[in-house]
Amino acid sequence: MSADDSILEVRNLKKHYPVKGNFLQGEVGRVKAVDGISFEVSEGETVGLVGESGCGKSSAAESIIHLEEPTSGEILFDGKDVSEFTDREWKRFRRNAQMIFQDPDSSFDPRMSIGECVAEPLKIHGMRDRAKRRAIVEDLLMRVGLTREDADRYPHEFSGGQKQRIAIARALATNPKLIIADEPVSALDVSIQANVLSLLNRLQAEFGIAIVIISHNLGVVREVCDYVNVMYLGEIVESGPTDAVFERPQHPYTRALLSSMPTPDPRRRGQTVELTGEVPDPSNPPSGCRFHTRCPEIIQPDGYDFEQSNWRAVMNLRVQLQTKGIDLDAVHEFIEAEHDRPVAELDDSTSIVGNVIRDEFEIPESLSDSRADDVLDRALAHVANENQERARELLAKEFHTVCEDTHPELGETKSETVAACLLRDDSGTERDAIEAGD
Repeated sequence: MSADDSILEVRNLKKHYPVKGNFLQGEVGRVKAVDGISFEVSEGETVGLVGESGCGKSSAAESIIHLEEPTSGEILFDGKDVSEFTDREWKRFRRNAQMIFQDPDSSFDPRMSIGECVAEPLKIHGMRDRAKRRAIVEDLLMRVGLTREDADRYPHEFSGGQKQRIAIARALATNPKLIIADEPVSALDVSIQANVLSLLNRLQAEFGIAIVIISHNLGVVREVCDYVNVMYLGEIVESGPTDAVFERPQHPYTRALLSSMPTPDPRRRGQTVELTGEVPDPSNPPSGCRFHTRCPEIIQPDGYDFEQSNWRAVMNLRVQLQTKGIDLDAVHEFIEAEHDRPVAELDDSTSIVGNVIRDEFEIPESLSDSRADDVLDRALAHVANENQERARELLAKEFHTVCEDTHPELGETKSETVAACLLRDDSGTERDAIEAGD
């Protein structure tokens, strides 16, 4: 995709929300909902922004269309920076860039008929001829599978799928060049979703509209998108043509998302990648790779070599110690219930506490790397002896990973995609350089 063909260019877009303390403190932090994303959309193209809830997709959409004022970055529409628009250009932009909201119920005025709702953008943009507005509304309703007579009915008289069709008709009323659809089918039944997506595809082909689809549903993205951007915690971690991203994903987060999709292929069942841990607080994102606190493929520390799943489990213990700590009282209560005696009266109580913590984090009784197992035993002994700070320090020193302090940049892969991962498929050049200290 070349910049010359682009309807929309987003360059290093950021949207940070201030966190307020009391009236004396003022701003005490910032939630980094969108933290430097870039992508392009060409005429007649559908581009997806996909990721878990809370990754920043909707904030990005609202910032692009200026329902929210971006913190920084550039948004170019038809090659012009929207921040430099005159009042007349802003009005033209509002006509040419429309939005379909996630919840159709909340986007319609219940006191207005459907015809009035669909005609409202036309009225706002200067069409005074009531008969002409009515004709356009009736034509649009028929195009989305409704009838002319539906224009006189009210929102509560329609099903969810019908209301989303009406929302699409309203978005088309001003003959826009760009539509941003925020989870346009998430509230609908699966059968209705297919009908609405088919409608979007047909109308896009008919009108040549560029569409940005915001979704957490990978099935929706695969069905309608030409190009996909995968977001995690405010950043794009992988981008590429839809087929390339789905068939040869290069980022561990993309692979985890794709593995969660239902598949009819019995050979692929049981291959789900489960993401552990919680999505970090966007007001205090992790250093280095933001995904490292949950990544199942996180790079192991130098000098150790054991099963990757066990390494992830050890990292989960590290994350818990660093963020919330271990609830030792709860561990003692469990042990006392099992043994019917106070922990202090048990022989080798330190080892028992350590084994309970291992079980909680699904760490085996012994790691295949004896040196790593010795480090873990010493850390768990510190926890058992109520010195979690020493346990944190020991694990941070011995089990440090490059993913904690090196922020990966988006780079080309062998798969037609770009990915932000130290393990990306680019002949290992980035990882080799990091490990060599370059």
